[in-house]
Amino acid sequence: MFDRLKTIVSWLTLGRVWPDSHPRYAHMLPKDQLAVRGELLAEKELKRAGYSIVAKGWRWHRFEIDLIARKGDVLAVVEVKTRRDDSFGAPQEAVSRWKQRRIVTATRAYLQKEHLEDCIVRFDIMAIHIPGEEPPRVEHIKNAFQY
Repeated sequence: MFDRLKTIVSWLTLGRVWPDSHPRYAHMLPKDQLAVRGELLAEKELKRAGYSIVAKGWRWHRFEIDLIARKGDVLAVVEVKTRRDDSFGAPQEAVSRWKQRRIVTATRAYLQKEHLEDCIVRFDIMAIHIPGEEPPRVEHIKNAFQY
């Protein structure tokens, strides 16, 4: 997964078109390509806002955290949701209570593994809208949920 992200980042930073037709990405469903693109946009926006990215796609058993970013004393655990349109609701609406519990469980495991139990943690959502030909819109929802 990380190698795939590095390749996609290099394509985007070189100003090339999205590699939909590249053989390496032929196995990816359009939905997966959309998700990867959304995570890259979220990461870029967080860096622009002064965050440093601590981890991407951190996994513990069947749980995953999309992005973990730090700014000052705050560790932001970020769930990225990307949509082409709002026909199935806004991106942030897809983060259900069940998904929130999974994110919190993974975060507890991450904090314990990294010995950061006393760290200030905030749960954010990055809602990414990529509506075809229009430029993408990125909405950073800080403190989207609490535990």
